Amino acid sequence: MGKVKAALAMMNPATQVKMGRIFGWVDDLVEAIRRTGLEVGEVNGEEDLQEVLLKLIGKAKVRHVREKNALVLELGKEKRLRLTLSFKEVE
Repeated sequence: MGKVKAALAMMNPATQVKMGRIFGWVDDLVEAIRRTGLEVGEVNGEEDLQEVLLKLIGKAKVRHVREKNALVLELGKEKRLRLTLSFKEVE
């Protein structure tokens, strides 16, 4: 994420804080994926993140929980990882 972090330096402070949180979340996700035994590389850009996510989707068990508008990806046997993506429509 080197180029992205350079662009981050030119953003306004509020956007920098938000992007920092996203980068922190991505780093934590990559570490959790590694703890399941799945080998993934460093995330230094958008293409790297896409590669990690495609590898996760390819190896994970995927469920759609319609009543919660959620997509659940589960990976690992001994050390497990559950990633839940959900949305809620608001007015």
